[in-house]
Amino acid sequence: MSHDGDTRYLSSGHSVLPGIEPDTPRPSSTHTLAPESTLLLYTDGLVERSAEDLDRGLVRLRQHAAALTREPLAVLCDELLAGPGRWR
Repeated sequence: MSHDGDTRYLSSGHSVLPGIEPDTPRPSSTHTLAPESTLLLYTDGLVERSAEDLDRGLVRLRQHAAALTREPLAVLCDELLAGPGRWR
C-alpha cells in the first residue's frame, strides 16, 4: 500500500507456500514500490472466515489496511491482527 492509502494485490509470482515441496522451483517476480510504501505479507487466517466468501475477506483486509496507512507499523500490524470481531 502506498503512503497515500492506495492498495493493490500483487498478482505475479504465485506459488505454493514456503516450506511445502521445498524442491519445487518457484517463480520470481519484481514490483517497484513507491517511497514510503508498505508491503503486507499475510496468511489465509487474516482474511478467511467461516461462512464468508474469500473475496469479501480480501476486500475487508484491503479497506482496513488503507484506513491504517499512515499509522506506525506496529499499530498497523496490531490492528490487522486484532481479529475478525474488531473490523468489518
